[in-house]
Amino acid sequence: MAINRLTEAREHAARRILERTVRSSGGNLSEVARRLGIARRVVKREMARVGIDPDRLLREIRKAT
Repeated sequence: MAINRLTEAREHAARRILERTVRSSGGNLSEVARRLGIARRVVKREMARVGIDPDRLLREIRKAT
């Protein structure tokens, strides 16, 4: 239904924003929190909510550099 699509769109947008911000900050979650204007614990909670594995993402970032 429309509500499900809206929820999916919000989660997709949140996932993209978080992933891009984590990558652009070099994996520094404190910097991500500062850039987004939220607490670091909220960053971690939101990453879990949208299905981002922080350890996997950080490994990808470190491997790419």
